[in-house]
Amino acid sequence: MKIMKLAAAVLAAVMAMGAAPVVDADDGWEWKNIGCMGDLDGDRELTQKDLALLSDHLLGKNELTLKNAYKVGDSFIGINGADGFQPGEYLITADINQDGAIDTYDLALMRQEINDNSPLMVWKWQYTQRESPGIKPPENFIYPSVYELYGSMPSQNSGRLLIFYVDFPDCKYTYEPTEAELDKIAFGEKDMMNSNYPFESIRAFMKRSSENVMDLSGRSYRYRTIHEKSFYEGDKWHVALIDEIIEGFRNKIDFSSFDGDNDKSVDSILISVPNAAGDDDWWPKAGVYGGKKDMIDDEMYLDHIIVGNSEVKSATDHSDFVSSYCHELGHCMGLPDYYTYTKNELGDYQGMHGSAGFELMDDANCDFGALSKLMLGWYNTWSVYVWDPRDADYEIPLFNAQADRGNCIIIPGKDFDDENYRSEFFIIEYTTLKGNNTALKKQWWRRTGEGIRIYHVSAELNDNYRYRSWKYASGNDAATDYDKGRRFIRLVGEGDDMTDNLFHDGDVIDSSTPGFAWYGPDGKEDQPVGVKINVMADEGSYLLTIVPE
Repeated sequence: MKIMKLAAAVLAAVMAMGAAPVVDADDGWEWKNIGCMGDLDGDRELTQKDLALLSDHLLGKNELTLKNAYKVGDSFIGINGADGFQPGEYLITADINQDGAIDTYDLALMRQEINDNSPLMVWKWQYTQRESPGIKPPENFIYPSVYELYGSMPSQNSGRLLIFYVDFPDCKYTYEPTEAELDKIAFGEKDMMNSNYPFESIRAFMKRSSENVMDLSGRSYRYRTIHEKSFYEGDKWHVALIDEIIEGFRNKIDFSSFDGDNDKSVDSILISVPNAAGDDDWWPKAGVYGGKKDMIDDEMYLDHIIVGNSEVKSATDHSDFVSSYCHELGHCMGLPDYYTYTKNELGDYQGMHGSAGFELMDDANCDFGALSKLMLGWYNTWSVYVWDPRDADYEIPLFNAQADRGNCIIIPGKDFDDENYRSEFFIIEYTTLKGNNTALKKQWWRRTGEGIRIYHVSAELNDNYRYRSWKYASGNDAATDYDKGRRFIRLVGEGDDMTDNLFHDGDVIDSSTPGFAWYGPDGKEDQPVGVKINVMADEGSYLLTIVPE
């Protein structure tokens, strides 16, 4: 049996992946927000006045005319980024669902959007002097598949994070760190002797996980709000809070200095509030800024903003703060949640269980797994090996995923995307309890361990009129059958919390292994993979042989 050492595997890996492409957007073109659907009085907002105008129209009291429309002129126009309207058309904003009729369905949608403060925005594709920076991966690193999705924090090179540590007149922090302390917690250097390790700082955690390809920096500021806590609650987008903070710092901060990838938007903003604010409105989450203004000024845009109630507990305890917001930064870079949004058969929301079921986007207390690192571009070109049936005579090595030389093996599906990996495949890694997984040793209530971990991935994209997203991510219920069908990520060998579903020396993964099957048309894992994997330990690493079954 031949052993495929990584030095000898470089050529095969690069050939399988293809050259990392550089995205060149048309310089000078961008989508410009010109208003919102349902804006009938021309003030570019959706209000009760618009609702009354539409109601009067349906009752025959005051019929709408073309004045209640956006003129497209010679540009393309669309809803939330769609480009399906032809030049010269009028888009009647009262027809919110765009079915060609203005009726009670539109009235119901308008009422719901006003209540939820989530109007559909209308965009125009126009020429400006704004340039698209494109993306060039660091030398010898793969192209990040998350690019061109909804993320705003660059996963490679220099990301910039702006932190506001905020409390309220009636809800304050028990422990109040200084801005200098916050900067160290967020952007401090690696420190294995820190009691919070591996969450000694957000920057140190990200650098370890990314093999030093992501270098996060930024600045922290303290702020106390004008109003009491209740004033800002009930708004899932936290628009009032965000707008107040931005306005308060408008002349104090150069927002352009927080644009690491030069795309004219702040990479990410983190707003942390006291844990005492409660979980109902302040459970940590990340998303695109949802306000009516899309620009800080004539040059800079707001994009992904994290708001949450994970706090620095004391001068020596900040691991929850770092781990929670590392998870949220995963969203800012373009990763979805790996936990489920509906209860699973075990009665919880964990996406993955057992000794192999730990992932930052699922549990928020451990390292990113192989799939995340692949999508974020955190592998060297030689670290990604795509299996080919002609390689059945080779033993393929896997090294510690929590070290700089960590690597992965991919078993490609039928329509495998060998450039961006936006397709179905299996990805295999050797995960350990070292480095960013060190904290797992404290997880006495769940089984942990070291060994071979296999993910079943379905990473196809959903291109709709809102934005590009992962088609089978949690929450896409129609596509995932409420998480029971296809999912963005599953474990091979899924079990309960005490299951050892890592694979070890002498194990064989084949058609009898639960979860080792392709998805069928009905979203069930019932199509044979057609390969068998033999696992062999080898002096601190593993050797895998993959042969047709």
